[in-house]
Amino acid sequence: MPTRDWATIRQGLIANYNPKVTAQFGATPTAAQQASMNQLLIQSRDSSLIAQSRIALFNLEYPSSGTDDAYAVCPDGWLLRPEYHRAQAIYQFVEIDNTGKVIGSPKYRITIPHHNSTKPTTALPNYQRGSWEIIYVLSDNSKITIHSLDQDNGMLILNAAKALVDSNYLIGAYLSKSCLVGSTTPIAQKIVKCRMAKFYSTGVLNVFPDWLVKW
Repeated sequence: MPTRDWATIRQGLIANYNPKVTAQFGATPTAAQQASMNQLLIQSRDSSLIAQSRIALFNLEYPSSGTDDAYAVCPDGWLLRPEYHRAQAIYQFVEIDNTGKVIGSPKYRITIPHHNSTKPTTALPNYQRGSWEIIYVLSDNSKITIHSLDQDNGMLILNAAKALVDSNYLIGAYLSKSCLVGSTTPIAQKIVKCRMAKFYSTGVLNVFPDWLVKW
């Protein structure tokens, strides 16, 4: 990503994300709270990876802070790949147990490039996460990436995701990868449930989504 592009993105994050962090600590934070806050605030010289790490840490430490509702989290890949400006929807998933009870906050995401602009009426189906990686490449080389327990789980989600993509980008699209990965550091196997979706019609050009749906 050109330096000037990241500078613009970082400026937007500082303006929209940082106030959410400071609000969490109040007007008169203690010295210890100030030190913690400084670790979470995006700085003017932060790289894209450092900024993304600060955002992830904040959402992990303060899952009930309303940050998701405040749209401070950026879609996977925006800070790393040139397609940051493309329309995308982020579907966020939470772990559940065998009875369907929710465990923790939504930590897992699937990003769908060129998502239809209309709000979905139903969530993506539950599935099991794991080390089976599926990568589906759309006609402009943007990708849907899924990590599932096995191919059947992955294709279940992929087919549901494809139904939400602008059909123009499915022409010439293809399955680039479907295999087991991460043998040395496998992805934990968890059942997950879709809890929300956010749509950004112009990518990071606007950090506020066009719509938000919760289930």
